[in-house]
Amino acid sequence: MSQKRITIKNLVIQFDSKGGDSVSEAQEVIDLMNKIVGMSELESQPQIMSSGLDASNVEIDNAYEK
Repeated sequence: MSQKRITIKNLVIQFDSKGGDSVSEAQEVIDLMNKIVGMSELESQPQIMSSGLDASNVEIDNAYEK
């Protein structure tokens, strides 16, 4: 059986903000997720790609504010 590359095009990652720069926080989360996945020793070597991440890629929801 031949190997195939699978790309998930519509993926949403949600996390609670620490109150800093949203783009920097999002990149930190993605980097940490890639580090953890890399340590998992999966044969498929998954990676979350985020080149060119900017404010237009980050949506902020203030649902917790009163």
